Amino acid sequence: MEGPAHSAGFLAFSGLPELDDMTVQATDLGTGGGVPGLVLAVHTSWRWSLVDRGERRTTFLRWAVRMLDLEERVEVIHTDAAEVANGSLRGQMDLVTARGFAPPSSTAECAAPLLREGGSLLVSEPPT
Repeated sequence: MEGPAHSAGFLAFSGLPELDDMTVQATDLGTGGGVPGLVLAVHTSWRWSLVDRGERRTTFLRWAVRMLDLEERVEVIHTDAAEVANGSLRGQMDLVTARGFAPPSSTAECAAPLLREGGSLLVSEPPT
């Protein structure tokens, strides 16, 4: 249960867009099994890009997105976080989340190019 509880902590952060705002664009870098991105997608109306370089993880996430009927607003991207920062998502995100996939400085380097002006980056370490 620590994954969902940990993901809920992201929602508690002040300054996030309204949960039902369907115009919000969000990305979860190094999403792994979907924490926090997939969990947050279930609890918000935001459009999500879940990014992970692991083929098995992205295969699972695509299945989970179908099973949860989130295909219209959740995209799973199989690539390295550093590569996605230079692609079509560059400058498009209102929110980027990351759960300890790299040291904070590296995470910020990957995430910053994705953010639009006024966007937020939320980074945490996995729960111990």
